[in-house]
This record gives sequence, C-alpha cells and structure tokens, in this order.
Amino acid sequence: MHAERPVAEVNHGETSALPGRFLDGAPDAQTPFRMRYAVWLLWASLVPLAYFTLRLVLFARTWPVVHDAAIMHYVVFMIGSGRAPYTGMVEMNLPGALMSEWFGMHVLGGNAAGLWRWDTTMGLLALAGGAWIAGRGRRLMGMAGVLFTWTIHLNDAAFDFAEREWLIAALWLLAIACAAEAIERREPRWMFGCLALTGWCCTIKPFEVLLPLALLVFVLRQLRPQWRGVLLWSALGVVPPVLAVVLYFAHWPGAFSAFLHTERTLGAWYGVLGRAKWYRMLFSALLSPARAALVLVIYMFVRMRGWLRCREALLAIGTVCGLLTYFAQRKSYPYHVYPFLVCAAVLGFVLAYRALAKLWPVQGLRGRDVQLAAVLFVLLCAFRMPWKFWHNHEKATYPYGTQQALIADLKSLGGHALSGHIQCMDMTLGGCIGAEYDLRLVQTTGFVNDYMLFPYPQSASPVLVEYQQRFLREMAANPPRVIVLTAHNWPNQDDRQFTKLGRWPEFGAWLAANYRLERTHLATTTQHTASYQIYERR
Repeated sequence: MHAERPVAEVNHGETSALPGRFLDGAPDAQTPFRMRYAVWLLWASLVPLAYFTLRLVLFARTWPVVHDAAIMHYVVFMIGSGRAPYTGMVEMNLPGALMSEWFGMHVLGGNAAGLWRWDTTMGLLALAGGAWIAGRGRRLMGMAGVLFTWTIHLNDAAFDFAEREWLIAALWLLAIACAAEAIERREPRWMFGCLALTGWCCTIKPFEVLLPLALLVFVLRQLRPQWRGVLLWSALGVVPPVLAVVLYFAHWPGAFSAFLHTERTLGAWYGVLGRAKWYRMLFSALLSPARAALVLVIYMFVRMRGWLRCREALLAIGTVCGLLTYFAQRKSYPYHVYPFLVCAAVLGFVLAYRALAKLWPVQGLRGRDVQLAAVLFVLLCAFRMPWKFWHNHEKATYPYGTQQALIADLKSLGGHALSGHIQCMDMTLGGCIGAEYDLRLVQTTGFVNDYMLFPYPQSASPVLVEYQQRFLREMAANPPRVIVLTAHNWPNQDDRQFTKLGRWPEFGAWLAANYRLERTHLATTTQHTASYQIYERR
C-alpha cells in the first residue's frame, strides 16, 4: 500500500479526497502504459475535433447576417443613426448586450465578415478559458471540450451565429478559471477577474447571476481565513460592469426609467410568451445531439464524485448553473444551452483523461466501467458527432433566401432613398430586419419587432395596448412611404394568409385606408421560407 499524501500537497492547494496512488506523480507499475494511453486519448480527441471545427469555422465565412444577429446589428445601427435606446426605441435587451454588440461591430466589422470574426473571437476566448480551467497536464483536454462545443454551435449555423450565450459561455470558462486560481494560489485578488467577467455576463442576461453567487460561496468556503479579502476583491470586480451600465444610462437621458418601464410591462409579458413545457425542455436537453455525451459525463461524475478536484468541482458548479439558467429562461432555444454544454464538455474530457490515465482498476472490475464510459465519450465527441454536424449544414443560411428577395424588391422601389421612409413589421424570420440592415435603411418608428403588436388571443394583454397606440402615433406623425408586412407570426409559424392583420383590426383599417398593396412574395422553396407583402402609400 502506498501512503496517502496530505491534501495540502496536492496540486498547489487543490482539495481532493483521492488516495495517493491515484494522484499525479504517485508511483505505479502501470504508469508507462497508462501514459501512452493518455497520449493516445489526447490526439484521438484533438485531431478530428480540430479538423472538423476548422472546416466548420472556414465554412462559416460564407454565412450572412440573419436572425438574432441581424436584429442586434440593426438595433446598434439605429442607435448610431440617432435613435436613443429605450426612449426612442422599444428594446428589451440589457445594456451589456448592446455594448457587446457595438464592440463587435466597430472593432471587428459590421458586415458578415465582421460577424464571423466576432463569433470566432468568442470561440478563441472559450478555447483559452478551457485550457486554463483544465489545469496543467490537462490543457489539451480543456481545449477538446471547447472544440466539441464549438462544433455544436456551428452546427446551429447562421441562424444562431454570434449569439449572446456563446460569448457568455466563453466568459464563464475564464471566470471559473479565475476562481480556481484564487483557491490554488490562496490569493483572493483573482476574484476581481472572476466577478468582473461574470458581472459582465449579468449585464447581458440577468439569469447569469447564478454563477457568480455560486462561485463566491464556493471560494469563501475554501478560503475561510481570507474571507474579508475574498469579499473585498469580489466587490471591486463588480465595479467595472456596473460602472459601464451606469455610464451608458447616463449618456442617454431618460433611458433608465424607460428601460425599467419596458421591462416591467413588455418584458414581463414576453417572459411568459412561448414558454416551453418542463418535460419538453428536459427532453430537449437530454435528447439534443449531445445527449449520449452528457449521459457519459454524468456517469463519470457520479462514479468519481469522491475524487473530484478543485477545478473539476468548479466546472461541475458551472454545469449546474448553466442548466438552471437554461430552465429559467423557459424558451428551449438551442443556443440557451451553450454555457451548460461548454462546462459539461470540458468537465467530461478532464474526467475522461483522469479515468484513462490515472484510475487504473485495482480489484476485479473496479474502475473499468468508468474507463469504458471515458472511451465511449471520447469516441463519440471526437469522431461520431463532429462528422454528423458537418453533414447537417445544408440549411446554414436560413432564412437568407427571403432576405435576398426582399432586398431586390426594395432596391427596385428606391433602395437607399427609402431610408427614413420605410417600416418593417417582422419578428425575426421574415428577413425584413436583415434586409434593412444590409441596405442600411433607417425605419420611421422605434419598433424594430412587431411581436407585441399582433398578439394571439391566448397571449393578449392590456399592457400591449400602450405599445399599439404608440406605434400608431409614430406612424401617423411620420408616415412611411413603404411598409413591409411579413407573415412571420411568433411564437407560431408563418402563414400565407397574413392573418396577423386580423388580430389588430384598427391597424388593418388604417393600412387599407392609406396604403395600397404593391406586391406579394409567397414562400415557395426551402430557400424562400417566409412570405411578405409590400405596401406603398397612396
């Protein structure tokens, strides 16, 4: 029997209950064989993952600006054109989301190439965070976990390109790594970076507050004698994101009160709109393309729970927080699981490495089930799933076909001369917002989306009357020359009968009295997935 080493001597202060024979550097006759096994694992996971990720990243250079990216780009464009956020526009996104989008557009470019650079930058940040949090000797495993998540993200194609959750996932890994450094080095000052990064995530989406709270509690528990320093540096870390938000609101008079009013009224209504059932969300998380990999991670985690080290425990905290934020949003969108998936994938690869390189069985079948799970995890994540993702990119540019058709129609009606004289009535999939952004056309009103104007009977609310009346006032004060009405009915699907007008008769009557139908575009192919009508002022 080998003597157990004290906990304090393990990995520079990492807490661990793992016996000495399973720790790094513990003597064992099987070490040479196991290390060759570990090297095979490194290359077997990294080579195919890097290959498929690189292919997908290069392929993504051809993707246009569509869906949420088009909306965020257009909102920032409207602000730059003179529309004040929250007061001159109906906008629910938090200031951190708008500032992050502004940074990506103005530093890396506001066109499709700039969006690709911004998305790739997020991936590189996540790659650095994965290598950092995995720790010495396991950095390649951390990178493999990020590459795996990156392939899942790119499999969602241009539809979910450069989503906010992809940036949050990258910042989460960096923040968790800062917390690990604080514990291992016993230096509370690392909590400044941890809280600054997670704090910025909270300025993008409020649900992300779970992670900084959980990390703070965990670090306080590990550094009890230095709890004052932990709290001090954590409080200082919150200052930069809070200060950025305060200065943003101060730059736009009245923006803060308008923001609060929008969140209390429209935000509260939107939060319960299109909610997914709990069982559907659970199935979506477990039956996603990564379902088998997640099951294997959970199995390895349960079997090795008594041997988790500090960094692995922190990744487990990130995994749980990511899953909770996914359920808290209740929308079941694929990109909502990015923070959860990236933490789970990095944790899975790190556990797989330890299972194959360190946890050689001692008696009978003890440990062989963990090794089998590790092998299956690597084979699945490094070979099978990336290959599957590469063959799922046929509809990568959806819904750009409709957007291109609308751009051609708008050019025939005046092109850039329509700037300031056009109004889109679309949510996301109609392609109108993306067409306006591509042509750099400024709308006549501050309504970028129309989801609050045409509610279904089951989602109707008195708070929407305020926004309907405001829209009519802005339209009457500055009647646009052209109105584009798309058939996109969120949260339902498109329809060719444009039934949305029937759900707001007052606007339908105003439109018929002041505008004539100039042309109609009906969706006919998979490339032209949405229908729209163009009205011209009489």
